[in-house]
Amino acid sequence: MYTFSPKWTSDDAYEALLEAGALPSLLTKTWVSNHYGWIVWKLALRIRQFPWEHVPDGKFQWSPTHVINQLLYRYEREINMGQRSVIKRIMEHDDTPTKPMVLMVADIVAEVRNDGSKAYRLQLTDGWYQISAALDNRLEMMLDLQRLYIGQKIMIVGAQLQHGSTATSPLSSLVTTDEKHDRTSTALLLSANSCLPCAWDWKLGYQRQRRRQVRRIDDNVYEDGGVVTMLEIIICKKYPMMYSETLASGASQIRSSKEEEFVRLSLDQLQNKSPLERNVSGYFRLRICDISTRKKTLATLLISQATEFTHSALIEGNAYRLFFVQPYQPKFKNHIGLHLRTTRLTSWEQIVPPSTTTYPLRSISLCIDMKSVSDTDTDMVVYVLDAHDPLQTKRNCNISLWRQKLLVTDRSMAICQVVVNSFSRPAYIVPGQIICLLNVRCALHDSKYDITHIKTSDETEVIAKSTDCRHRDMVPELKHWAETAKEDMNRVKSRLGAIQSKPRIL
Repeated sequence: MYTFSPKWTSDDAYEALLEAGALPSLLTKTWVSNHYGWIVWKLALRIRQFPWEHVPDGKFQWSPTHVINQLLYRYEREINMGQRSVIKRIMEHDDTPTKPMVLMVADIVAEVRNDGSKAYRLQLTDGWYQISAALDNRLEMMLDLQRLYIGQKIMIVGAQLQHGSTATSPLSSLVTTDEKHDRTSTALLLSANSCLPCAWDWKLGYQRQRRRQVRRIDDNVYEDGGVVTMLEIIICKKYPMMYSETLASGASQIRSSKEEEFVRLSLDQLQNKSPLERNVSGYFRLRICDISTRKKTLATLLISQATEFTHSALIEGNAYRLFFVQPYQPKFKNHIGLHLRTTRLTSWEQIVPPSTTTYPLRSISLCIDMKSVSDTDTDMVVYVLDAHDPLQTKRNCNISLWRQKLLVTDRSMAICQVVVNSFSRPAYIVPGQIICLLNVRCALHDSKYDITHIKTSDETEVIAKSTDCRHRDMVPELKHWAETAKEDMNRVKSRLGAIQSKPRIL
């Protein structure tokens, strides 16, 4: 415990408060000792920061009189008026630790685990009381790099309580140790993505300005850093709705929106008295970037427990303030960059993006460029040169899956091969038709015959109607090229015919 002077301790401060009119029935030596220590610590920090203000008649005098004045102020605020600080409200379960707040690092304590490795614990203060804080691995790494230090103020959002199932006062939870600051039985659980450093002049306590909580995808969001409290993002690309059904055996089946609709209609037609209960949840993915990004780094956001309303409400190109999302490692990483998923606390707030910034929104690729598009999804508007007859196979739940191989081109005159899927009935795409392919990428490029094989997935959309295509403005242009550039079309068809005439090709 810090003291002002060996000759003037907290016991002397207690007697001075009683002489000043404090009621002995409301005032305890433990309360005085706690606030006495933090007042002395605060005054010492101010004098070190602003030594020129420490003058005999200055505002911040290093004297018992000023300590007593501070104690009387706190007595009036807390005991007479019933106003409590952040830590006191949290530990007494009258407020939540998830709210944005600024606390100061009062001490850093290194401990040794059973395996011999080091673990760190912080003692945080709001200037009135203290609370211990447990750290995740990323924050411990920052301590090793000296990016967290005593006297630093940090913004905390989305913290959780450890060993805090029952309400307790900050003073009764103290566990006496030989360290500078006592340990509290209740602790805050902190993660790197929920903490931000603050300037020295930020006010301790709860915060209302949301801009101070924003994290940037490019700079300070860590995969192992826990929940991200707030992001400001642009939706660059939205993928179609998908559904996951958990079967009685524990296995799960993934279906597209069309497949789920087919299964639902099939079950509705059954005349069972007891309808079958199904465990089905919807989800979809977004490709997002930071609203103030300069690197144009994209991240993938998984929207879990989604509905069709949620899917239609989130619009490509719009800006949103996104709260409480969790980084994770997907089982199959189909997209480069950071992966995030929503939590039960996730919420959205639409905002206005800067008009001077450009973002990597949904783009369209030519056939000749597809051989280099292997690590991200893109869109295509293509002319069908040849279409094989649809072949029927069976998918899960005995759903008919029709696969049709297409050979396509565009004004780049390159040839691509793609296999499109349709459910319950064949699509019957015919030569001469113009179609839109959304969310496709290169599977491989056959350099011998100069043909790019296009990879599709459950999230690929094949749109035959030009009015339904996102890139409908490209359809008339491609149609005009196919009708007027006869020489180019004949050259492409001639090259395709030469390739198809060889055995076991296409």
